Amino acid sequence: MTASSATLTQQATAATSTLPQLEFYEKIVKKINDLIEHAKEKVELIEQGINQANPQFFFEFREGSVELRTQMESRLDRLKTYARLKASIHWFEWLANEVVPLVDKLKQANDSLESDQSEIQAFEDMIHLKVADIGLYHTELSRILSELQEKEIKYNTLDSKRLQKLQEEIEQQRDTMQSYQKQLNSLESEEFEMVEKLALLNKQKQDHLEAIQQANQTLEEHPYVTEKEFVAAADTFNRYMDIHQFRLEKNNDQLLQFSMGGGIHITFDRTQLQNRAPKAVLIQLLGTREIELGPLAELVHGLKLVVRDKWDMDQITQDIAMYWNRVSMIQHELKDLQKRFWVKIEALESDSPEEAGFSFDVCLTSFVGKAKFTISLDITPNNVLNYPALNLDHMRVNLHYGLITQEDLEGLLKKALSESGFTNLVDTLRNILDQISIPNHRTSSLH
Repeated sequence: MTASSATLTQQATAATSTLPQLEFYEKIVKKINDLIEHAKEKVELIEQGINQANPQFFFEFREGSVELRTQMESRLDRLKTYARLKASIHWFEWLANEVVPLVDKLKQANDSLESDQSEIQAFEDMIHLKVADIGLYHTELSRILSELQEKEIKYNTLDSKRLQKLQEEIEQQRDTMQSYQKQLNSLESEEFEMVEKLALLNKQKQDHLEAIQQANQTLEEHPYVTEKEFVAAADTFNRYMDIHQFRLEKNNDQLLQFSMGGGIHITFDRTQLQNRAPKAVLIQLLGTREIELGPLAELVHGLKLVVRDKWDMDQITQDIAMYWNRVSMIQHELKDLQKRFWVKIEALESDSPEEAGFSFDVCLTSFVGKAKFTISLDITPNNVLNYPALNLDHMRVNLHYGLITQEDLEGLLKKALSESGFTNLVDTLRNILDQISIPNHRTSSLH
């Protein structure tokens, strides 16, 4: 930028101030032209008036005396002066009316110009501050451009064969890296499998160590076993197998199936048992055994209570054997009752294993002692679990006739059955029948 050239601020100021001035001058010129045209019309009208009045005026001026002429000249001069003054007044009034709004507009333009000048000055100051940064940025861009141009020159000078060879080597390295990545993924997968196998082997090792330790302890407790003891143990095992009617059907890593108790079929799912699944143990009653038991077959539902929340096969098998052995003893007692008394057995209607079972009515009659009564009991899985105790909460007694009251009979039955339970049920009921049939004996027993 030279000293003679105008600055950006000066150019903007000149442009901003020139436009209102030109507009002002344009309006003034237009108004003056309109005024001139209007004045021309007035002059023509005045000339017409003068032309019409000239003959009279000149006649009076020519015929008049010197004094009259002097007066007329003086009056004419005053009229001219008045006309000029009147014209000046109209001119200034018109000028004031036309110029004042334009002056106000010029003031507004001047105020706007001063505001713009302030903004332009602030912008100019900011540009001056940025000029240094722009210069540094320009220098850096120039340096980068120079480097890129040098690289372009070097790239253009490279041998095309060498470049193709480098590209092939890069592709080979990329393929090699992908192959290494696949091998790495495979090794990670193998490592994960090896860790799982190692954990399983460690567990098996621990189980084997515990088995060895238990075997060593057994050896210490039993230093030697004779052939006779082996034979006795085998004989005992076979006798227990026969007693519980144990028959092994399948035994592998997945399932263990066997039957026991002459009709109970049990299936253990080892995987589900290890995961503690609800259906890990399946218990079924064979059809022939169900027909033989009749209503007592309802007690098989109690086995669901026996195996509930248990996950050890030995413990479950032992509990099932004990439960079903008690069912067999109950069946034996009922058969003894049926041989001596009238007995009616019916299945209980229930939807839950806890309330499944049967009820039996026993009718006892003494023709000699003139006594007859009926006792009814409900047998549920809880009675089997608490065997030989009897639950007498739901005992029902019906005295048909006899030398005893209903209340006394119920008392005798509750007392006797609470002591004996399900064992020797025939003898217990027969003793009660004898007591109520012999007056003297009954009276002494009551007192």
